[in-house]
This record gives sequence, structure tokens and C-alpha cells, in this order.
Amino acid sequence: EVDLALMWIRLGHAVQAEALLSTQDGQGAGRPRRLLALAVAQHEQDDFDEALNTARRAELADPRALLPMVQQALMFEQRGREEDAKLARNRWQQVWDAAADQGGFSGLLQSVRAGVYLERSEGEAESADTDTDDGAGN
Repeated sequence: EVDLALMWIRLGHAVQAEALLSTQDGQGAGRPRRLLALAVAQHEQDDFDEALNTARRAELADPRALLPMVQQALMFEQRGREEDAKLARNRWQQVWDAAADQGGFSGLLQSVRAGVYLERSEGEAESADTDTDDGAGN
């Protein structure tokens, strides 16, 4: 049913996907994956707060999983508010740290992804500092 919901999301039917995923709320087997898919459906409906809450629930359901952290980082990054940039950077740093302990291809992939974001955001911060310099060190 999660695969069906993901297909519906891909086809632009996020409301139907959310309805299907919400009917399985208490089921323990596959709960983190279901919650991640539910967060995507909610995000597709522009319900950022509910999607973020659901992604956090997915992280609580499987604290060692990287994907819920990645999903939250991407949501903060996409929303693009100034305070979200710091939250996104913090989540990517947590992905970086957690991925180092995981090993395997998935851990490596998420580590590279987090590293790219962290390097890029550090470069942007340095560029912003340079832009505000008036040449006299101010």
C-alpha cells in the first residue's frame, strides 16, 4: 500500500495517497517508511508544518535511519526562509555525523549529499561576509 501511495503521489494525487497512508496509522511493520511517504504527500499539498511533524515521527520510529533527517533538511532548504537555512544546515550536519557511523552505500551516499550541502552553505556564508565588507574591515 505504501508503494501504491507513492505512485499516486508521483501522479499528482497526494490527497488520495495521504488518505490511504492515514488508514494504517497504528501499524508497526513498515511504519517509518509509511510515515516518510505520508510526509511527502502532505508536503505535496503545501502543508509544511504537518509534513515536518510527520517526518519527525518517522525519525522517532527509526532513530538510526538517515532518510527522515534528510527529508527534514530538504524541507527546510526548500522553504527557504532565513531561519530555515540554519535549521537545514543543522539537519545536514546531523546527517553527516550519523552517516559516518552507518557505513554501507546508503550511508556513503547521504554523507556525500550532506557534505556537498555543508560545503556549499559555508561558501555562501563566506561570500555574504565578503559582500558586507566595506574594504576597511567593517
